[in-house]
Parts: sequence; C-alpha cells; structure tokens
Amino acid sequence: MESQSVSQGELPGRGPVLLALRYYGRELARLWRWAVPGMLLPALGNIGIFYIAPLVVAKLVGRIADITIGSTLPYVLGFAGILLFAETLASACTASTTRR
Repeated sequence: MESQSVSQGELPGRGPVLLALRYYGRELARLWRWAVPGMLLPALGNIGIFYIAPLVVAKLVGRIADITIGSTLPYVLGFAGILLFAETLASACTASTTRR
C-alpha cells in the first residue's frame, strides 16, 4: 500500500470545508434574526457569569476591613443582579436557538 503524501501548502478536504462554510454563511444571512442573538447572547451571559460577577466579589473582599451590612449590600445586590441578568441572557439564547 502506498501512502499519499501531502505537501506543505495543501490541505486535504479543503473543498468540502469551504462548501460547508458557504452554506452555513447563507443560512446565517437568511435567518439573521435568530442567528445573531443565538451567537451573541451566550457570549454576553458567559462574560457576566465568569468575569463580571467575580470582579464584584473581589471588590467586596477588598472592602472586607470595614464590613457592615450597609457597605456590603450594594456588592451583594450587584452580584445577584449580574448573575440574574446573565442567566436571563442564557435563557433567551436557548429560546432563540431552539425555535420550531
């Protein structure tokens, strides 16, 4: 059995990949009202959950020296609000990508 060698510049299967990307791009353009929220909302939800909410907690920990209920309440409410907003975005994304 002879093995086929692929030169450095060639990628095997490039044609089918480009064809699939072309079809996918057409569908994205045709269904943009569903595609754009389906791509952007999960990203915004992940940013809220994994980046912004921990920053609020870090700010709260930084102010732990002068702890009172009044001084921590804005941070706790901010943390809860960010997580609620991010989860709402994730739910909206699920609704937009699983349409029938």
